Amino acid sequence: MSEAILKAMMQLFALIVDIDEIQEISEKERSIIRAFLSRQLNSELTEKYMAIFENYLQHYHHDAIDKKSVKRKKRTSLTAVRILSICEQINEELEQR
Repeated sequence: MSEAILKAMMQLFALIVDIDEIQEISEKERSIIRAFLSRQLNSELTEKYMAIFENYLQHYHHDAIDKKSVKRKKRTSLTAVRILSICEQINEELEQR
């Protein structure tokens, strides 16, 4: 799997992970991502991409927003656009192979 695809996958995981009111993800969620990476990569690269995932997680979920607010609805729309864009990037990368 190429570096571009792996980074895109880390972005997708960070965007779709279920962040609760305390702005944290569970260890179970992290272990799922780690298991995915460890099936694809050696332990050194797994740690590298876990760090990339954590950076994206902080970037996309840096502030708590009330679930019923207008800002939350706008963020949800923006997230959907980002997900579509990332999926298009992955498809382009796969088509080049």
